Amino acid sequence: MLLSTTEELQGFAITDYLGLVHGEVVSGANILRDVMATVTDFVGGRSAAYEEELVHSREAVLQELSDRELQVFDLLGRGLGTRQIAETLNVSIKTVQAYCARIKQKMHLNTASQLLREAVRWHDRQMEGSGAA
Repeated sequence: MLLSTTEELQGFAITDYLGLVHGEVVSGANILRDVMATVTDFVGGRSAAYEEELVHSREAVLQELSDRELQVFDLLGRGLGTRQIAETLNVSIKTVQAYCARIKQKMHLNTASQLLREAVRWHDRQMEGSGAA
């Protein structure tokens, strides 16, 4: 499979178009890893058993987060953005970004979109467990 942002690729025939709802710009020293992680997130590629084990291991990692990191993770899961989290916690945006970076590192996540997805999933599971809708 070849992904492209252009409609014409010399020597290739386009057989299908994918519609994207969300995109993300990746940069930094590990750009290839970040791109591959984003592609894997988009097209799948992991078995259900693997995904279930991953959820359990990430749930265990949540126990290792500091109170403030868990608070940031929860607010991300509730749909708040970095600026809103900073205002809610009365800290700087840079501080929230630092918390997010530490959470990603502890949870072995590569991108901000992966962090957001995990936070939303965790929040949804918390809501299901409490019986709230």
